[in-house]
Formats: sequence, C-alpha cells, structure tokens
Amino acid sequence: MNDAVVTREPTTSPSLSGVFYEQNTTAFTFINAINDAVYGSKKIPNQHVHHVEHAESILRHMISQHCLSKLTIQCFTPIINAWCRLNNPERAEIVLMELFLPVVKQFRDGLSAGLLSTNMLPTASVYTPIIDAWARRCQEPTHHNGNTRYAAAERAEALLWRCKSLSEKMELPKLSPRTIEYNAVMNAWSKCGRRRNKRDVGKNSRNGDPYKKAGNKRKSNTGGEIVHAAQRAENILCQLVGGSTGQTSRRNKNSDAVSTQIIAKSNMPIADTISYNTVMDAWARSNDLENAGNRAEGLLEQMRLLEMEGSVHVRRNRISFTSVIGAITQSGEFYAAERAEKKLKEMMELYNKNGNPDLQPDTILFGSVINCWAKSHQKGSAKRAEAILSLQYDFYGRHKHELSRENDVTGTTNLQLQRLRPNTVSINAVLNAWANSSEDEAAIRAESIFEWMLAGYEAGDEFMRPDTVSLTLAIHAWSQSRLVGAADRAYLLLKKMLDGNEVIVRPNTKCFNAVIAAFARRGEAERAESILKLMLISNRENNRNKEQGIYPDTVSFNSVIDGWSKSGKPEAPERAMAIFRHMRDDRNKNVVPDTITLNSVINCIAKSKNNYNTRSGGSNAKKAYALLREIQSPKTGDYDTIRPNIITYTAIVNACAFSSDGENNFGLAKNSDAFKIAVKVMKESNSSPDVACQPDSRFYAAFLKMVANQLEIGDDRDAVARSVFQSCCRHGMVNTFILHNLGLASKSTLIKALDVNSNGDLNAKAIKRISASNINRDDIPLDWSCNVRQWTSTIKARTTAK
Repeated sequence: MNDAVVTREPTTSPSLSGVFYEQNTTAFTFINAINDAVYGSKKIPNQHVHHVEHAESILRHMISQHCLSKLTIQCFTPIINAWCRLNNPERAEIVLMELFLPVVKQFRDGLSAGLLSTNMLPTASVYTPIIDAWARRCQEPTHHNGNTRYAAAERAEALLWRCKSLSEKMELPKLSPRTIEYNAVMNAWSKCGRRRNKRDVGKNSRNGDPYKKAGNKRKSNTGGEIVHAAQRAENILCQLVGGSTGQTSRRNKNSDAVSTQIIAKSNMPIADTISYNTVMDAWARSNDLENAGNRAEGLLEQMRLLEMEGSVHVRRNRISFTSVIGAITQSGEFYAAERAEKKLKEMMELYNKNGNPDLQPDTILFGSVINCWAKSHQKGSAKRAEAILSLQYDFYGRHKHELSRENDVTGTTNLQLQRLRPNTVSINAVLNAWANSSEDEAAIRAESIFEWMLAGYEAGDEFMRPDTVSLTLAIHAWSQSRLVGAADRAYLLLKKMLDGNEVIVRPNTKCFNAVIAAFARRGEAERAESILKLMLISNRENNRNKEQGIYPDTVSFNSVIDGWSKSGKPEAPERAMAIFRHMRDDRNKNVVPDTITLNSVINCIAKSKNNYNTRSGGSNAKKAYALLREIQSPKTGDYDTIRPNIITYTAIVNACAFSSDGENNFGLAKNSDAFKIAVKVMKESNSSPDVACQPDSRFYAAFLKMVANQLEIGDDRDAVARSVFQSCCRHGMVNTFILHNLGLASKSTLIKALDVNSNGDLNAKAIKRISASNINRDDIPLDWSCNVRQWTSTIKARTTAK
C-alpha cells in the first residue's frame, strides 16, 4: 500500500487548503499541517471546533497509514491543548488515551530494541492542560446537577494517578507528575466547595490514590457516605509532603524536617506555597463547621515551621492568612471572631517586622474579620467590628506616606495603597454588625455611621460613598430596634434619601421592604400598607417617565400581611385575604404568593379576635382549613408556587385551638368542628411524604393546646392527650412547651409520664415544677427529646456523661 495520504478539506472549513502527504514528507510538514488546522480558527473563529476536528483527522490518518517514524510529541500536544481551550477535556482525554498512549507504547517497544528516536517520549506537560481543563470545569455553576463538580475533580485526580502509575510502570522519569499537576488537582477539589453523599467511595480509584486508604468517611443520616472535597485536597497534599492521610495538620517540627529531607533526596515534587494555600482555601470553602478552622490553622502552623527551617518553597503570604480567616469565619464557633482577629494582628506584626509586601493586609482581609464579628453572637461584637475598622484606618494612615513615596519614586500607580484603603464595602460590614446587634444603641450607631459616610463623600472622598446596601442596613437597624419611634426613624431616613436634591443613594425595593418590616413588626399594618402603596405609585410614575422603577416583590406583600396578623384588629383577616387575592391576580412575575404568604394569612386568621362570622365562612378554624383546601385543589393552577409545610398545619391547629361557636364559647365536645379539623390536619401531616410536613414539637404543643381548649375534662380528653403525647415521644419531640400543654390537657397523664421516668419516685417538688412549667431536662428521657433542636447540645452532654 502506498504511504501517500490525501487529506481533503472539510466543507465546514473553507479556509483550509488540501495537503498531500507523500512518502518523503518530513515530520516538520506534518506538524505544520496540524498546527495550521488547529489555529485556522483565527480567521474563522466560529468554526474552531471544526478546525480541531480536522487536525485530529490528520493525526488519525498518520497513525492509520503507519507513519510512526514521522510522529513526534508535537503532533499531539496542539490538538490536546486546543480541546482543553475549548473546555472539552473529554475529547482531549480521547486523544490522549486512544491515540497518544498506544503510540507511546509502540515507541517504547522500539526504543528497547534501539530502533526509534526519543521524539515521542511523553512528559507530564501532556497531562497538565487536561487536568487544568477539568479544574476549570469545577468552577462552572451547576444548576441541574450538584455532583458535576465532583465528577470533574475526580476525573482530574484520576489523570494524576494514571500519570504517576505510567511513569513508574514505563520507567519514564519525565512523565512523573510535577508540583504544578498536584496543585491543579488540589485546586479542582478546592473549587468544589461543599460535601456530597456518595456510596462506594474509592471504587474506581487508581493505584496510589491516597483517599482509598483515607478512612475519613462519616455516615450520614441517610446511610450514605460523605465525601469531603477539602479532605480530598489535603490527601493529595499529604502525597507531596510524604505523609499519610490526616497527619498534615498534626505533624511536629522534626517530622516535617525528615519529610523534607526524604523528598529532596528522592527528587520528588515538593509542596510549595500554592499547595498549602489551595488546601486552606478548600477548607475555607467547605461546609465542615467543626473542623475547617482547625485544619486550616494547622496547615498555616506547618508553613510557619517550614519557614523556620529555612524552606525556600513555602512562605506565608496574604492568601494564606485570608484562607485561614475565611475558614475560621465560616466555622460559626462562638470564639471564631477572636481567633480571626488574632490571625489578622499576627499578619500585621509580620508585615511591620519584615516589610514584605506579600504580607500586607488588604481591605478584603480586614472585611473578613469585620464580617466575622458581625456574625458573632458575643456581647459587644458590633463594637469590636467597628474597632477593626478603626484599626484599618490607623494602619492605612501609618503606611500611607511610605507607600506614596514609593509611588513617587517608581512613577507607577501604587496598587498596594488602593488595596489597603478602607472603602464602602468595609464600612458596610460594620453597618451589618450594628444592624444585627441587639444592643440598645445599635440603630443610633448605624445611622451615625451612614451620616458619616454621606459627609465623607460630600467632602470629596469617593471611597466613602454610601450605596443602597448602606441605606438598607441603616434602615434595617431601626427596623430591629426596640426603641420608641424606631419605625418612624426608619421611614424618615428613607424619605430623606427620596427627597434629597442630589441623588447620592437611590433607594431600591429592599430599602422599602425594610421600612415595611419595621412597621409590620410593631403591628402598625396601616402604615406598612401605606408604604406598599407608595411603592406602587412610584412604580407607575417611573414607568410614565421611562425611569427605573421600584417594584414591590413577594417580600413586600408578605410583610404587610404579617403586620396585619400582629395588629389584632377585627378587619385583619379580611385585609390579609384581600392582599393574598391581589398577589394571586397580579401579573407581575416578582409578586407571586408563596408558602410564607399562605402561612402568614392563616396565622392572621388564627389570631383574629373576630372569631365567628357566618357571612365570612364560619369560625377561624373553618376559614383557615378552607384556604388550605383551596390551595391544594387540583382545579386551581394559580398556586403552583405554594407548598404547605408543618408551619401551615401548626397555624391551622392554632386556629382550631382558639376557635369558638356562634355564642363565643369553645366547642367542649369531641365532635366539634375545630377538633375534627385538627384531627384531619394531623393525619395529613403524618401521612405526607414531604419531610417539611412532618410534625415537630410546635405542632404537638399546638395540638395539645387544642385538646385542652376544645374537649371537656374527662376520660376522653385524657385518652386523646395520652395518644398525642406518645406519638410525640416516639418522634423525639418532647420539650418544655409539650409538657406544659400536656399538663393543661391532662395533668394525670403528665404526672404518670414523668413518674415512669423517675422510677415511681416523683416527689412534691417535681409536681410543683410541672405546675410552674419549670421542668428540668433531667426529668425527660433522652429518646423523648432527641430531635428537639434547642436541647440537642444538652442531650449530647448527658449522653457523654453517662
């Protein structure tokens, strides 16, 4: 057969000319033809895929025509790189596995016989672009399947171990993975950023996969196994430092020195600063609230020890401290803010001592610590957050002139000065701390900081210009305040921005919603509804003027309904239902009734003092249950966004508990409508496959309250109360409210239940505690309250003690 191969230009790539390959064609000619095909998209960018496919077809012709003597590694790498640039690592792997590696095996056999050259000897750089492409896939949003990122990270890791295995099997040292390949795989796991449930972990792992022997699996509630992306990244780091899984953050100085010596002697890749920073960033992105901060701090401590030993590859920098502080912040520990502040001050001391620009704290780092204090539940956390902002201003003032002199000498823009200068984001973090603070002065401090931002901007400081987030936080602080007239102060702050001559901050929907919520929390439903009408009027006027409008959304209407439920006025249910109907009939896509809307309306009905109204549909229980039936009716398609949950059922049972007949008396009979409705709701809740509809402690407490109000004292009421309480015990939902309402429904049932737990020795003091609703947690068995959130920590402590 003639070795001449004719490749015809594809119809989709008219810019490519035909190429004839004769027997005497050199390898250089083949490489040029492949490169022309790959980079032909510069002339026709929209046909890039077709050009790469054409280049791949040329390569396949060369292999099929046995032109192996003319093949070099440069014939494969352009095609692999092109597929990776097109974000198609699957095709790049096909070229690698189906074309490149079989040819390498033939070349390897030829080299053993001394027949062929070394132009086809593979290196780790062939794998690098594919691993990087899989790592980039981990950064893409996954709207439909959350496991896509994990699958990409696993593909990248599998390539790493395959590369290492081939290097050892074929005795090719240059094919051994370098530090850059290890870092790319660790970066892929870092970008996953959360856990997933997966069975049979490590089933498809390659040889050398450290996670196969990790033993870091935790059983989930569903029986699956939780794979932690950050742990996978740290396992790979363990391979670099020569350790075993789980020891990275626990080794001492001596063991680190020994590991470094072993790696240096064996010419293995060495972990560098990027390696450690990537793993710490993985812990910062993880959802491991218990271990993330400690593991990241352990890695930072290991970097410090390596620095003390004189390592030239590992040096702490700004990214290192930022990742550690991020991991500490997301841990949610009570003292997390103090630990984050300690790391910030440690970094500032290092910068003041060494003057290393890589250790200079920036606005992002200060903002992370401020946000950590904002999320803290410690007393005085808002003041500590404001103190960090003052510390940033002091630090900026001390180094401002020094950095400015460097700028004058170099004649370039000093980015370090800009990164260090406090800005609107930093100040907003402090505003957020005061907005979420429970201190009496919180709202006053938040408004004063907002006024300070306005004054600074009007004085010419662009970095202090307040935005809509600043205004929303200041209004939210007044909304949460317990001071007299707080809602009016929130409204005045909003009105000031609306009536200002110069538009510095343009209020948006969230600003209006904060003011509505301020009035709604205080039961001032008319004022809340007036703000909603103001939004609607402003929206219509802006539409006429073709300006950007302020559109009310579902939150706006829900807040007004909540205000009516707290108002206690007789017309509250009718007004809530009217708003609910308006939301249903409104064609605005931003105004759609949801589950919160339904719960607020039913809660408003349950709290209504105008309990019985024949014209409006009977008692509150009937009206609430009728609304639920309307929502669940398959004939209506206007409520697709509403999914009833246990809060819905609890609100209906509350309506039943305080529902009365036409003479304003409770039913006092087992066949009353309120009791029948409550029983139906309980059966529906128990039989629902939706976890969100399963009964909780509040539902059982409301049902026992209904039993106490709607049934006559006697054996029937005791039997119902006993049955409900037994179901509550089986589900582990017993708490103080359950015991209190059980005492109201059936005191004898409560005494017997606690008497069983106390081995028949329930003294007078215990009975007195029952009457006073002061039940000790030790009076309740562990399995009775194992699923109650507020008692979870106590149950764990008691279990450990026993």
